[in-house]
Amino acid sequence: MNIAEKGLIWYEVWAEEGSSPPYILILWSDVHGKIEVYDPIEKRICYVASSYEDAMYWLTEDEFTQVVGRMSEDWLKAPLS
Repeated sequence: MNIAEKGLIWYEVWAEEGSSPPYILILWSDVHGKIEVYDPIEKRICYVASSYEDAMYWLTEDEFTQVVGRMSEDWLKAPLS
């Protein structure tokens, strides 16, 4: 899947720091305002949120923390594995 083809506006990387190496999930929003959490290991959407706050709650409930920074659409050229 190429994330540029999904029409994403932004994405954030979230990590579960309790595991080694940290387990990573990607939170993103598309041009339609849809908020999804993508698991790059399982190569699937693992959660669809009704809002950004809902997604943040879901991630923090499972002890994920946001990796500081957000990538803009200029960086959405690389395909996800």
